[in-house]
Amino acid sequence: MKKTYRFRLYPSQGQEQHLFNTFEVCKQIYNDLLRVSIDAYNSEGRTLRRFDYNKYLTGKYIGIHSQVKQNVSDRVHKAFQNFFRRVKDKSYKRKGFPRFKSRVNSITYPQIGFKFVSDKRLYASKVGNIPIVLHRTPKGKLKTMTIKVNQAGQWFAIFSCEINIPKALHPSDKKVGIDMGLEYFATLSNGIHIENPRYIVKAERHLKRLQRHLSRKKLVVKTDKKQKIDLLNNMSKWQINDGISYIKLLIRLPKSILLSLLKNLTLKE
Repeated sequence: MKKTYRFRLYPSQGQEQHLFNTFEVCKQIYNDLLRVSIDAYNSEGRTLRRFDYNKYLTGKYIGIHSQVKQNVSDRVHKAFQNFFRRVKDKSYKRKGFPRFKSRVNSITYPQIGFKFVSDKRLYASKVGNIPIVLHRTPKGKLKTMTIKVNQAGQWFAIFSCEINIPKALHPSDKKVGIDMGLEYFATLSNGIHIENPRYIVKAERHLKRLQRHLSRKKLVVKTDKKQKIDLLNNMSKWQINDGISYIKLLIRLPKSILLSLLKNLTLKE
């Protein structure tokens, strides 16, 4: 089983600039590999493999860690696999090639190139030691590490860990169906309604006020830039709280119910 941990990073200005440069180069690598793949498919009807991608990248983009370049090539390979799946599936109306990226906001170290220097420092190859808030210790075997930045300029380190969970017998034999709705957060088949916390609705008045103040100003003053960051931080906080409510539901139900069935809706284009 894989488990994900997310921690805040606080890189220096120099490290931030280096990471943004790395994002730009990774975008160029992705678009180059995609262009080569499309040309090979159109001219020769040939599909490039991961080996072909890695061979193409040999000796290029020396400033980028080899594992990061390998992850970019894996993303291109997966994008083309999804393209062929859409071509074979008649239910898809749009079957075009994968799109070129206009921006990249994360890089991934699949196997090596990162380690914990201490409980306050994370080492990333080609970047250096980055301050990290390690609020809990990751459990299991570290598989991948992703450095990501959101719209508010907040940096995160996301770790994917492989853990072994022993199989345990559930104390209950109850079964229930779950219908996710708008009026109620969820309605169970046994008649229980779970109220919708409506984090976004509660924050709407505050966000509207921030947006009005921001729209009247030009982003030339330092305080105006701070106000834009404050708006994005508030939006990010409420989105996270809205997602946490789903996690709390999924954690609470299995304690008293053996089998939970979610209603799945298939939307057609």
